[in-house]
Amino acid sequence: MERLDYYLDKAKQVTGSDYKTAKILGMSTSSISNMRVRGSMDVDKAVELAKITGINPMEIIAACNIEKHPENAEFWGMWEMVPRGGIEPPTRGFSILCSTD
Repeated sequence: MERLDYYLDKAKQVTGSDYKTAKILGMSTSSISNMRVRGSMDVDKAVELAKITGINPMEIIAACNIEKHPENAEFWGMWEMVPRGGIEPPTRGFSILCSTD
């Protein structure tokens, strides 16, 4: 799992600067700097950061929580076990193939 500054750097690569990233997130560049130092951000900002970077928001939320509370790293690492498409409902032994052809 990466640190928060990794995700902020990814956003900076996409937007071109911390200034542009800050504007998209609705904050100042000094707030971005503070987040880099503290290693935390609120969930809403993490979701917006995920939209900028194309990274799963739970990865960023988990990384922030691990930085804040390293003793809970095992718990926050569990998000990676959830399938990326979500959890599929049971099919009760059959499936239906849909086609647009």
